[in-house]
Amino acid sequence: MNTRKPDLSEIKETVVNTAGVLLEKTRLLKDAAGEKARILTQKAKIRAESARNSSRLDRLYGDLGSLYYCIMKDCPDEQMRQLCEEITVLLDRNEELDRQLEELRQIEDPAQETCPDESPDDGETAPEEAASEESGEASGESEETL
Repeated sequence: MNTRKPDLSEIKETVVNTAGVLLEKTRLLKDAAGEKARILTQKAKIRAESARNSSRLDRLYGDLGSLYYCIMKDCPDEQMRQLCEEITVLLDRNEELDRQLEELRQIEDPAQETCPDESPDDGETAPEEAASEESGEASGESEETL
C-alpha cells in the first residue's frame, strides 16, 4: 500500500483553488442576483406607471363623461341617449335616497340636523353640480364658506 501524505504545498494549492472557485461562483451568483433585482425593480416601476396611467385615464374618462352629460343631457346624440337617460334616472334616485336618509336621521335624532361623520352624498358630486362648481356657479355659496 502506497499511501503518501500530501505535503503542505499541495493542500495549500487545493485550498486556494477551491477558494478561487467559490469566489468565482459567489461573484456569478451576486451578479445574477443583481441583474434579477434590477429587472424586478424595472418591472415594478413599469407596472406602477401603468397603474397610475390607468387610474388617470379612468378619472379623465369619468370627467369627460360628466362634462358630456352636463352639456348634452337635454339633446344627446342617438348613440348616447340611453346612457344619458340612465344617468338621469340614477341621479334622481340618489337624490330620493338622500332625502330618505335625511328623514331617517331626523327620526333617529330630531335635535341633530346632520351627523358630522356622514354626509348625504359621501363626497361624490353629481355631474351637473360638478360642472356648475367648475364654472363658478355654486348654488348661492360664496368662496368665504369654503
